[in-house]
Amino acid sequence: MQLLIRKKTFGFKINAQYKSGNEFDLDPVEDAALLSQINTSTANGIFQPTVRNNRIDPSVASNQVLTRNEIDPDGDGNSYMSEYESFMANAHLEFRPNDNTDFVISGGINSGNGLIFQSQGPGYAAGNDYWGQARIRSGGFFWTGNLQCQ
Repeated sequence: MQLLIRKKTFGFKINAQYKSGNEFDLDPVEDAALLSQINTSTANGIFQPTVRNNRIDPSVASNQVLTRNEIDPDGDGNSYMSEYESFMANAHLEFRPNDNTDFVISGGINSGNGLIFQSQGPGYAAGNDYWGQARIRSGGFFWTGNLQCQ
């Protein structure tokens, strides 16, 4: 009697995830003092000062980063960041032509933004991260390569 074993030589996996929300709203009554302070300091938008010789140069106009409408898009008077958003996707491919050889390629993206709380006070975090990896194993040979970009 002969036993026939079939082996799979190719495999893949794909993952993706998206999250968003707005659980971090300030109460207009309870947090009125903080909202007033935020709205006063951002009444004309947010500006990045011009830096020359490692110092802020007040004689040169600053560059506007965000307008008031961008800071408070719904116009409710609460310009405090309340939304967050994150996205992740990756793919993994494997090829195994025989018991002694395999090729693996993986890659993905992570992206997110939102309000963060720390000992220095609230802040905003945002970023994109792209990554990839390739790996080959055949007999006694092994090679791997990685790439990560932000």
